[in-house]
Amino acid sequence: MKIQVNSEDCLYIEINGWTYYIDDSTNEQFVDKWVTGTEEEPPEEEYDPNVDAEIEDNEGRAIEQYLKQS
Repeated sequence: MKIQVNSEDCLYIEINGWTYYIDDSTNEQFVDKWVTGTEEEPPEEEYDPNVDAEIEDNEGRAIEQYLKQS
């Protein structure tokens, strides 16, 4: 593990082949990661509207159930 602190608000952590970048210098709590040595970001997960619809449906049912109990 390697930790490099650039300032009080910014640092890099290298662990298990990944580099994590944490930055709060603009008070936005920015976090990023990439494979160490490549400085390339990992591929983004593909958007699956079916998964998102299922999550929203489950959340909606949970809210309805909560409101019925109140």
